[in-house]
Amino acid sequence: MRTFTKFLMTFSLFALLLSSCGSSEICSCMDAQLSMAKEMKDAKDDTDKAKAIRDKYKEKREKCRDMVKDKSDDERKKMEEEAKNCPAGKELEKLREEEKKERDEAREKREKERQEREDARKASKDSSKVK
Repeated sequence: MRTFTKFLMTFSLFALLLSSCGSSEICSCMDAQLSMAKEMKDAKDDTDKAKAIRDKYKEKREKCRDMVKDKSDDERKKMEEEAKNCPAGKELEKLREEEKKERDEAREKREKERQEREDARKASKDSSKVK
């Protein structure tokens, strides 16, 4: 029991030190944002799941927004840089790049399919004119 108490006190002190540091709060926000982004990606087009995920993270999102609400532009830029240096910030950036690539590929595929349909329609018109 005594070991557990020491562990709890040490953990509490560690958490207090981290929470007093601005960057850990920012990284905590980035962790939550990353978790939410991953869950939203897994939810795909399921609006009920997406709503449940937004509700799950609502309090944390509001807390993170409040953290930057009254900051100057310079302070926000510094916080943004800190966020990019968080492990979750880096992973979130990677996730966003992957999602952008997937969207671009899907858009290219749709454009190619549209062009193929258009070409087939023109070919059909041309062949009907020949008759």
